[in-house]
Amino acid sequence: MICKVRHTIEKYGMLKKGDSVTVALSGGADSMCLLNIMLFLKDEIGFHLYAAHINHGIRGEEADRDSEFVAEYCNKNNIILHSCKLDVPGISSKTGEGLEECGRRLRYEYLRKIAYGGLVATAHNLNDRTETFIFNFTRGAGLNGLCSIPPVRDDIIRPLIDCSREEIEEYCRNNTIPFVTDSTNRDVKYTRNRIRHNVIPQLKSINNSFEAAALRCFESINSDNEFLDSLAESVYVKSFTDERYNTVFIKNEPLPIKNRVISKIIKKRTGTIPDRDTIYKISELIETGGRTEIINDVAVSVQNGFLSFPEKIKSEKWIFECKSGENSFPGAKIDVISFNKKSTNNTYITQNDYIKYSIDNDKIIGKVFFRSRADGDSFRPYGRNCTKTLRKLFNEKHIPPEKRNNIIVCCDEKGIIFVEGFGIDERFAVTDSTANILSFIIRRG
Repeated sequence: MICKVRHTIEKYGMLKKGDSVTVALSGGADSMCLLNIMLFLKDEIGFHLYAAHINHGIRGEEADRDSEFVAEYCNKNNIILHSCKLDVPGISSKTGEGLEECGRRLRYEYLRKIAYGGLVATAHNLNDRTETFIFNFTRGAGLNGLCSIPPVRDDIIRPLIDCSREEIEEYCRNNTIPFVTDSTNRDVKYTRNRIRHNVIPQLKSINNSFEAAALRCFESINSDNEFLDSLAESVYVKSFTDERYNTVFIKNEPLPIKNRVISKIIKKRTGTIPDRDTIYKISELIETGGRTEIINDVAVSVQNGFLSFPEKIKSEKWIFECKSGENSFPGAKIDVISFNKKSTNNTYITQNDYIKYSIDNDKIIGKVFFRSRADGDSFRPYGRNCTKTLRKLFNEKHIPPEKRNNIIVCCDEKGIIFVEGFGIDERFAVTDSTANILSFIIRRG
């Protein structure tokens, strides 16, 4: 096992003499195995070894037990340990992230912080890599996603990446290495656990050497992906000039290269790997020219054969409280009229000179006000049966960025009532049981 890990470190050039390595230590079999092997190799290779433990605040007393176990083990073996306790459930509820997504982000932020620019070693193994491959495959991932977990990514190294979980557990048994067990690892409500306990055994029934076959597959895919990336990198470098990109060098490339170049450009600008829809949108823009907004409202413009990132247009934010009768503000007037009888087919009416929205007045919570859009705005347009962000709706209608802050957003104290040009929120739909109606007539000019 030690020979295998040593070979993996050498094969991928993971570390060298004088490096500082911080092992992400959960206390489970994988991370305890990694810590012990790195401890054995420390003097041989000549690197500095540390450990870090994160209590995510999810598993209560069991997580506290893991923290105590890790601290006691590191103290006994003279390993410097950094540890922290996070409130992942509380933070994820505020940010809107999923529990796993939020935990992963906070975990890597902490690990990089305490590594002080050194390397972080995680205990991802061949089984993890296979499970991630299957997960990405079911989501329709491209070649990058199918490459699964890379052995090295920036300052993250994974010395156990070619080792199976069976090999790891056997190593722990043979060397009397203690570890703790996370009870959630068997909970099949988590997708990864369903893959681990239900899908992988079925694949092994087809090929008992499934993990070894998967490793060959990863090596082949990675080789192809690295080759395509190298071609894309040369196009990227060739196209870049004066803080913009010459689309002549991009538009006629084969699709796999073209998409990779676009991905590199967007990641360079935003720090985020773009999704397929964003790549497609920029690809279309390269053909037609124009301007749009993408990740984090970054503006992208293609003009005269060059792709650039102009400064985001700053528009004044505004807000007015709604009153009965006529409401006037720059560029528009809104008449607000209430009715005491039922009405049908009047939720959204357009004429040449006005737009009329009618809603169920009794569903309003608190005060009503008109305002400009705000970051993160979203609502459920009546009749579309889905929630959409305003950014996506504006992009779909190709509304120029400079005009977006002029669009009227009407809200109560709970959320959006209507968005000018996009209809009312389904919460306010007029139904057969509606008794009181409130109509908004928007006049421009």
